[in-house]
Amino acid sequence: MLKNKSLLAGLGIGLIVGALLLQTMTFADRLDNQEPTAQQPEVQDEEQLEDEADRLGYALIQKDTTYFTEEQLAARIEEARQQAIEETASTIVERKSFIIVPGTRPGGVSDMLHTLELIADKQVFLDELSRRGLTTKIISGMYTFEGTPEMDAIIREITLDPETPNR
Repeated sequence: MLKNKSLLAGLGIGLIVGALLLQTMTFADRLDNQEPTAQQPEVQDEEQLEDEADRLGYALIQKDTTYFTEEQLAARIEEARQQAIEETASTIVERKSFIIVPGTRPGGVSDMLHTLELIADKQVFLDELSRRGLTTKIISGMYTFEGTPEMDAIIREITLDPETPNR
């Protein structure tokens, strides 16, 4: 029997390897046929997912939605506010109104116009009225100007300027 020692060793090793292969195949077959266990999650609808996330202290978010931190949101709001202020500032036309009462002298009119910043220099205005001979032709009434008009436009509006057509 000692002569067949290598034959017997090969036969023994073959039986052991065959038994191991058979066990491995049997175990793999059982894993394929096994029903899902608690380790494998089941498919849930969105409401169930939200409930489970709340229970665990998480929140579900949409994939295509952008979320901001409070600091980022505050910065965006401030940026939008500044932009809105700049847009409205460029579209606002400042209107300045004043009333010339009967008997107001040219000096009083120039003071009003200078106070409203419609003219830069009172004396230049008075000199222009004198040059045109309109110091006695100032019309009493209420006047409204938008922005900062030219001195000529103001004079045409508040006086009986003979050079002004259709007046």
